[in-house]
Amino acid sequence: MQQRRTADAIRPGDAMAEWWQRLFDRSYVEIYRFTDDRVERELEFLKDVLDLRPGLRLLDVCCGFGRHAVPLARMGLTVTGVDLSAAQLRQARRRARTAGVEVEWVRADARRFTSRAGRFDRVINLFTSFGYFSEEKEDLKMLSRMTRALKRGGLLCLDTMNRDFLVRHFQPTIVTSFAAGHVIDRNRLDHASGRCVAEREICREGKTRKQQFSVRLYTARELILMAGACGLEVVELHGSLDKQPLSFDTPRIVLIARKR
Repeated sequence: MQQRRTADAIRPGDAMAEWWQRLFDRSYVEIYRFTDDRVERELEFLKDVLDLRPGLRLLDVCCGFGRHAVPLARMGLTVTGVDLSAAQLRQARRRARTAGVEVEWVRADARRFTSRAGRFDRVINLFTSFGYFSEEKEDLKMLSRMTRALKRGGLLCLDTMNRDFLVRHFQPTIVTSFAAGHVIDRNRLDHASGRCVAEREICREGKTRKQQFSVRLYTARELILMAGACGLEVVELHGSLDKQPLSFDTPRIVLIARKR
């Protein structure tokens, strides 16, 4: 099947050298191993809570390498995937070609992505792709863009870290092994900014390189207020992508909202 051409909303020389541009390189897929079983469970959750069915238009914001976008297209949805990482989008295009599906891939900053208002029936933003920006108003701008793209009555799913869980079960050091080496994350909580700040060492085939990143941690209440400010009504809250009830002991906040 012919692959739809990838749009690129990043201009050459655009000065957006933020940490997330460096973090999501080819090593990301090696480090975060997503099994087929896990992806299938997540897709079943999305099908259920978002009432997904063939023919719907779906926008995957921060789509990465197409982990959800490609199988959703295979289910018969018309899918657009947006991401800032050129490396991730290259992998996404390969996955779509292999699967024989059409997906519109757009390289863009999620705050600046432009689409006809009300173009999409569903919008998803998964796996802690929210809270990267240094100011909360920029996160709100991203959520506002997603809401604008959604048609009235359409549904949005936002999946991010649960601040209450992370504070309660904080791990200052996390070691993750992958096929070619291991990763060491040294974490700290910045209570003044509400962020988790990490120093990462990637040890791969005898070589070590370092990365830094930080994520704004939101409570469910903060996300509900932000959603309301963007014209969304929260209809469900979960603590994981398998419908665990939200609590201090669930690692995720999964917010389902409808556009008013």
